[in-house]
Amino acid sequence: MNIKNITEDMIQEFAESKKILARGIDYVKRDMIQSLELVDEKILARVRGSTGVYTIEISVDDAGLKASCDCPYNKDNCKHTVAVLYKWLESNVKTETVDDDDVKFDHLTKEELIGLLKKVPKEIIEKLHN
Repeated sequence: MNIKNITEDMIQEFAESKKILARGIDYVKRDMIQSLELVDEKILARVRGSTGVYTIEISVDDAGLKASCDCPYNKDNCKHTVAVLYKWLESNVKTETVDDDDVKFDHLTKEELIGLLKKVPKEIIEKLHN
């Protein structure tokens, strides 16, 4: 299983209850996730909670989702972890490894590619056409 293949079904199975799912979704709607990134096939995030900012780490192995959160809840499948997982799906944050000039864009949407192209200076585009 790959971290990029996380599905909503996996998140629902991972969460302890419908209440945790609902609260996690609410955290996404309330924009409580301060940071979210992919590093070494792990999702790393920081989420604002009721008593502070919590650090979440999520990975995937053959058995499924593995997570840790340093919030006071006694399990790692808390609302903060669920929020990060849903934000991951929503934002489609995927970091590719870049080897020298081998940049991969296959994870970007059409709109994201167009946005990048609009930022390329006209001089570079003209050189590409010549």
